[in-house]
Amino acid sequence: MEAQSSELIYSGHSPTRPIRLLLDGRKLGDGGIGVYTENLITGLLEVGGVDVTVISKHPTPRKTEFSSRVSWLYDPATPYSLDEIIRMPRRIDFSSYDIFHAPHYVLPFRIPIPTVVTVHDIIHVTHPERFYYPWIARTLISSAVRRADRVLAVSRHTRQGVLELTGVSQDKIRFVPNAIAARLEQPATITGSNTEPPYLLAVFSNNKPHKGAGDLLLAYREIRERKLWEGVLPRCPKLVLAGYGTAEMMLSASGASLVEGVDGLQKVCSTVVMGELDWTYAVMMLQNVGRLQREGQTEKVFVHVPLANDGADPAIAAALGIKREQLEGILHPDAPKIVEVQTDPNHVKDL
Repeated sequence: MEAQSSELIYSGHSPTRPIRLLLDGRKLGDGGIGVYTENLITGLLEVGGVDVTVISKHPTPRKTEFSSRVSWLYDPATPYSLDEIIRMPRRIDFSSYDIFHAPHYVLPFRIPIPTVVTVHDIIHVTHPERFYYPWIARTLISSAVRRADRVLAVSRHTRQGVLELTGVSQDKIRFVPNAIAARLEQPATITGSNTEPPYLLAVFSNNKPHKGAGDLLLAYREIRERKLWEGVLPRCPKLVLAGYGTAEMMLSASGASLVEGVDGLQKVCSTVVMGELDWTYAVMMLQNVGRLQREGQTEKVFVHVPLANDGADPAIAAALGIKREQLEGILHPDAPKIVEVQTDPNHVKDL
């Protein structure tokens, strides 16, 4: 947990008793905000000086490493609903708590204790997926930020955006970066001769504009071409991309255009890690790997395909093997022809 956490808890003085925090945890297990909430709880427990009560949307809280170390309060309100904003505060006895923390930009009305709101981004204003998103997002963000006693922004970019959107005092919004789970601080090595340290790992959950994949690729390309790593590292670091967003980038022309249309990824990348199997061999290997194995590639391309021992993977892998043999015969006429293909009739049952 970042050092800012202790600053938030103690605020320069030692409390006579632990601070009683009521944290909205209804988005635990739900994307980035869920991860943020989980890391926040873990960090607060590690720092100490705070008793954490977590609001859960399930009568039986989900099992986590901290389940037995916090108190749980069930409330059925759906996130981003009128029930959450108006009725949920009426069902909670806030006299048992000192601070209420909303880990997203929706702050219920009429909360009688000091409140903290975390704003992760303002993408519903800057990159709306629906025409009405900006109006709703501006209303909710502005209302929450103005009513909260303190606002946390997970990046300087978000902090500046919220300041411009709401016009509140700069002192009200603090930049507190996302925490890193302790398990991710352990040294790790990515197998493969072209991914030996040093390397940079970027994980994209999706390929939306605010994730900055395009900026990252362009910046990395400049590092390579201008050799900006010299004097800092013994060699140019590899860039390793992972996550579903990376798959979208590889599979779509719009994703590949983050660099130079459908041509350009080969100049900044030489490793492919398949997050999951695709029934179509041409999509999985030719289209994915073809983004890298093309003119302009200066390094050997490595393809990693993790397979599960159970589930659908064995059956899909077997089918891909057959398709590969058939396709290779078309692409390479001199390759051996397939005379007979042995299939396992139980594969359908396995699926």
